[in-house]
Amino acid sequence: MTRHDLGEFLVSQHPTGAQQFIIGVFAEWAEREHQRSSRRFNKADAIRSYLRALKDGLDTRLLLQPSEGSARKRRKIADVPPPVREKKKLEIAAAMDGMPPGEAVAFLAEATVNWCLALPTDSIRLLPVAPRDESDKSIADAVYDWFVRYFDLWT
Repeated sequence: MTRHDLGEFLVSQHPTGAQQFIIGVFAEWAEREHQRSSRRFNKADAIRSYLRALKDGLDTRLLLQPSEGSARKRRKIADVPPPVREKKKLEIAAAMDGMPPGEAVAFLAEATVNWCLALPTDSIRLLPVAPRDESDKSIADAVYDWFVRYFDLWT
């Protein structure tokens, strides 16, 4: 699965489904990495690295975007069967296995940034953390806050 395929897959999902998919990939990869490197790998550090890379990636992309923001589209949300989602999650986690931990975390953060900034217009209202408005900055802040809250449950 290419980065483009991953982006298209995430954008086609309900926001909660996309977040659960991203978290599931992270959890699968983190567990494998922990088993491979035992004590050298710290899940809490990996979570902090992911959130830092996510925030930095969002901030950088927002600075580089034209002031009018993204051209958001309306899209139909796909209902992907659980076995297909699980297969895709395992494929991505397996691909991340071949990367150094920092690169794997950056890859997943980049996928999250791409998804956030391509979130379809009709999906914005489905975010559990409501953005102040439909600007890219407000949506990015809402998605980041949502991920931080979710990962706070892990640590």
